[in-house]
Amino acid sequence: MSTSEIVLIGIALSMDAFAVCIASSMVYTNMTGPRKLSMPIMFGLFQGIMPILGFFLGSLFATFIDRWSVPISLLILVVIGINIIRRPI
Repeated sequence: MSTSEIVLIGIALSMDAFAVCIASSMVYTNMTGPRKLSMPIMFGLFQGIMPILGFFLGSLFATFIDRWSVPISLLILVVIGINIIRRPI
């Protein structure tokens, strides 16, 4: 991944968190000021931690993922294909 892709993903995540915070503030009108302030802080904190956690967990399981990704994805696609064929029109 290039730096520009990472920056764009970061911007997309921040816009998503911003939209959820705005919508939650409109729905829950009886929240206090500190509670309204804690919501965007928590969203930002968790959306900052999750990619870092995913990177480290992904690097821990990289050999397992490399070894079993093709058979598992084949199995998933076969199951989806069988369900599509069996599904009545």
